[in-house]
Amino acid sequence: MTCSGHIPNVVLMTFLYWGVRLTWAASSLPFITLTVQEPGQDHPHYFLIRQGVYGLNSPLLEVRGQVLAPQPLRGTLNLQGCDPETHFQVPPDLKQWIALLQRGNCTFKEKISRAAFHHAIAAVIYNSKPEMINMVHEGTGKIVAVMIPESEGNHILSYLEKNASVQMTISNKTSY
Repeated sequence: MTCSGHIPNVVLMTFLYWGVRLTWAASSLPFITLTVQEPGQDHPHYFLIRQGVYGLNSPLLEVRGQVLAPQPLRGTLNLQGCDPETHFQVPPDLKQWIALLQRGNCTFKEKISRAAFHHAIAAVIYNSKPEMINMVHEGTGKIVAVMIPESEGNHILSYLEKNASVQMTISNKTSY
């Protein structure tokens, strides 16, 4: 597999299959912005995640919502969201929220489907390694799925651990 070129927001991938070269648009690159309101602070912080990739089966929709990580399960951290008992503490008045999940221990389809089951509008999976990969997650429906680098996921998680409100916008537009 090689990266054969770049069209704005689309990575073209080329595979050699039985001597035939196949090329297609593998994934769009999301534009991700964060607004973080820390407790006791008057003004929010604004961040842009410059690296990320939509899952191969993700709709390329714009979504906005509060970021939530899975709640501890049986007294231990549950950042990967693989356990069938995974749950999120979603405030009753919150209409749109985005699941933040760490890569590992189960398939992308399982993670994304679990977030969708709990009514998340998007699943953002941060890699457990510095590099990013294309996620395959057929059959997960209309939930938006994005992978971001480990460092970005840990950065967001650090704010959630301080009980900050983290709002995320994911878009396939390159600017507003």
